Amino acid sequence: MLLRTLIAVLTFTFIGSANATIINSNDGTYNTVLDSSSNLEWLDLTYTDNLSYHSALANFASDGWRAATETEFENMMDSIFSVGYVGNSYGYMQVNDGTALSDKVDLFNLYFGVTTSSSSYSSSYGFYLDDSNVLRLGGVYNGTTINQIYRDYNGDYSNYLSNPNFSVGTYLVKTISVPAPATIALLVLGLAGLRLSRKAK
Repeated sequence: MLLRTLIAVLTFTFIGSANATIINSNDGTYNTVLDSSSNLEWLDLTYTDNLSYHSALANFASDGWRAATETEFENMMDSIFSVGYVGNSYGYMQVNDGTALSDKVDLFNLYFGVTTSSSSYSSSYGFYLDDSNVLRLGGVYNGTTINQIYRDYNGDYSNYLSNPNFSVGTYLVKTISVPAPATIALLVLGLAGLRLSRKAK
């Protein structure tokens, strides 16, 4: 019975680690989003809403937060939406409500926080620097009839490096330690061995 239980636990551990998991969380101080595919913790965008890009970095650096890179942001978006971007070269995608994708847009709003809204829409937008140090905007627009996903929205946002934007936050991240599957497996086996040794006594 114990052996079957161990096999079931280990099987679950390895299968679960094969897919990225996005988890709504709280680090004890802030609402955050955990991404198991990258071992990154993302800060809720509403904390940096109404701050310039540079102010957001300065205000949260002492708590260990840093600016997300372009690659980190793109990988996060791809791991959530799991689809190729269509439309213009800036990674814009538009989908109709009623699709499975719209549910993920709802979750993005919930997890990353709503930075601006009205009676007909809510959006979660954040800034990040691309590999050429150009300020970019990405996130989701959640409308009553149309949902839109922006991995890189076309626009000149350089003004917001030093000036606040009242409807856009900044993507900040921390690297977190997530136990590897092998580590978890060894822990389970160790606990099982301890249990057996106690029974033998």
